[in-house]
Amino acid sequence: MELQNQLYDPDLVTHLDPLSHASEAIKIIRTNIEFSSIDKPIRTLAVTSTLQGEGKTAILSNLAITYAQTGRKVLLVDADLRRPTAHRLFGLSNRRGLTNVLVSGRDYSEFVQQTLTENLFVLASGPIPPNPAEILMSAAFTNIIEQAKNDFDMVFLDTPPINVVTDAAIVSTKVDGIVYVVRAGGIDRKQLQHAASLLTQVKANVLGYVLNGIKEDADNYYYYYYGRYASQNQEPSRDDAKSLRRRKQKPMSQDNPFYSAPRAKKRNGPQLRAPILPAQMPGQETQQDQKRLMSEDE
Repeated sequence: MELQNQLYDPDLVTHLDPLSHASEAIKIIRTNIEFSSIDKPIRTLAVTSTLQGEGKTAILSNLAITYAQTGRKVLLVDADLRRPTAHRLFGLSNRRGLTNVLVSGRDYSEFVQQTLTENLFVLASGPIPPNPAEILMSAAFTNIIEQAKNDFDMVFLDTPPINVVTDAAIVSTKVDGIVYVVRAGGIDRKQLQHAASLLTQVKANVLGYVLNGIKEDADNYYYYYYGRYASQNQEPSRDDAKSLRRRKQKPMSQDNPFYSAPRAKKRNGPQLRAPILPAQMPGQETQQDQKRLMSEDE
C-alpha cells in the first residue's frame, strides 16, 4: 500500500472545509443513501453523469471522505478508464492502478494508495487501456469488487458519463447501487431521459440523482432541504410560502445563534444544492418539481 506526499484539490471541501454548505450537502446525500435500502445495506456504490464536466468525480470523492470521517474503512476505485481524474483530486499517482491489477493478475491491495484522510484509500485507474468496456465486463474486475467488499466497509466506483460510453451501465450491474449526477442547466430533458433509459435497460439499482450547481443563497438552501425532507411529495402550504417570503425579505439578525456572515460568491468545491434521494427519474417528478423545471426552461 503506497503512501505519497499529497496535496488535496480545492474541490475536496469535505476535508478542507467540513463545515461549509457544500460539505453539509454531501452529508445529506450520505444519509439518504444509507436509508435508501435498509434490508440490504449499500456496500458498493457507483456514480455516473450524462456528460463530462457535471462534477461526478468531485461529488463521489467528497462522499467517500464523509464516509471515512465516520470511522468506516473506505476504498475509492477509479473505474473511469477513459478520462480518469480521481487521483488528481487526492494528489496521487496514476502510474499504477486498476488496469495493472487486471492485466498482471496480482493482488489489488499492492496498488492501493493511502490518502490524507484517515480510513480512506484509492485504487487509481492506472494506464488507460485500449478496451475499457471489455475490461470492466471481465470476471477479474468482478472479483476485485468482491475482494474489496471483504476488506473495506464501503467501496465507491467512479465511472464515465453514461451517454458517452457503455462503461457506467456495465459497472452498474456489479454494484449495490448507482447515483446519477446532473448539473443544473447543463443538459436538456431528452439527454437525461436517454441516460435514465440506459440504466433501466440493464436493471441498475438507481438510488437517485444529485442536482449539482444550483445557485441559491444559504438561507433558502437550508429551507429547501428542510422542505424536501419533511414533505417530499406535498405542495407547500400557504403558511410555509408566506414564511419563506418573509425570510427572503428580512435578513437574519446577527444576534441569532445560527447567523453566519455572508460568504463570497466564489466558492471552492462542488456547488451542491439539491441532492434528491430516493430516485425521481424523468417522468416521475412531483408537481412541485414539474413547476420548478418549467420555470427553469422559461
